[in-house]
Amino acid sequence: MSRPPLARDAVLDAFTRILVDEGERAATMDATARAAGVSKGGLLYHFNSKSALEEALVKRLETLAQQDVDDIENSAEGVVAAHLRSSQNTGSPLDVTILAVSRLAQNGSDAA
Repeated sequence: MSRPPLARDAVLDAFTRILVDEGERAATMDATARAAGVSKGGLLYHFNSKSALEEALVKRLETLAQQDVDDIENSAEGVVAAHLRSSQNTGSPLDVTILAVSRLAQNGSDAA
């Protein structure tokens, strides 16, 4: 599978940060485009709706969570130690994405 374009990641990162810092109501398409440094058309090229953006964020969470499970299962330190280490909130991409998706869930998003 090919890597998504950098602008797509920048938009998703900006959406995540707005959700975490300001909440779901502040995470508008316009605010996300501004925070990502892309035009509204550039945002719409990658995500044609806020729902599409939310779905991409949930997909990112699924991917990061699976990577975390894989890392735990393959850890040289053992699964218990790896799980304990992984369970600490360190501000990792997984931690931030969990928080962002929880913000969506708090407001009843279908994607979350």
